Amino acid sequence: MRVIRLSAAAVVMAAAAVVGVTAASASAATAPASSPAHVYPTRVIDVAVPATHEVHSTFKITGIVQAKTGAAWTAAPSVTVGLYYHALPKGTWVKAGSAKTTSKGALTWAVSGRVMFGHFVWQARVATQQVGSIEYKWSNSKIRPSFWADRTYVTHFVALHIDGDTSLGAIMQDYPASGGVTYKNVSGVAKFYWRPVGSKTWRYLGSSHTSSSIGGVSVEPAGTLDGTFQIVFPAQGIFLGSSAEQSLG
Repeated sequence: MRVIRLSAAAVVMAAAAVVGVTAASASAATAPASSPAHVYPTRVIDVAVPATHEVHSTFKITGIVQAKTGAAWTAAPSVTVGLYYHALPKGTWVKAGSAKTTSKGALTWAVSGRVMFGHFVWQARVATQQVGSIEYKWSNSKIRPSFWADRTYVTHFVALHIDGDTSLGAIMQDYPASGGVTYKNVSGVAKFYWRPVGSKTWRYLGSSHTSSSIGGVSVEPAGTLDGTFQIVFPAQGIFLGSSAEQSLG
């Protein structure tokens, strides 16, 4: 078998080449980000937050992020924006999520299925960050309020004549009679009205507080009443308002 012998110089050169490749790889892996060519102040404007948000629906925040390039404010693309909220009156700031701006600096962030109730304030924040060769400085939007509430439905509304009197009843739920997702047992006071046959005037019959178990409400006005009956659940607490009608006779 033929033995190939390398000179000492060849061995040294080969080793140097390996070391050079390894060093170059390490350098590429650990090289710090290049210094930005430009540093721009930013601002977050036109932030829109729903004044009232029903928790079964999608919550969306929109806005615009701009950078000051020279004397003008222009779109700041591909900037990451954090969305924060805190409960009123004494909550602490919580990060809800983040979004990246479009080529026109437009910000859109949306979330569904988040269940929380009450009054909150929201803010969009840009942290100092480098995008390509540009460094964008931090900025915050104005604070925007939003009330998170639960919808209500009048379900199983019945009007009956019993032993010469009239009985009205219904169940208040946060999902329709056909079914759906419930987030909260509805509680509050419902009001009942009656419009006799041929009349255009509603007459107040009384009110009822929802039962703690199923949200049931009922009234039993004296006499055999015919016409149209209405139940009104005014917006109250964390619950939005609703109403329904039922005819009898």
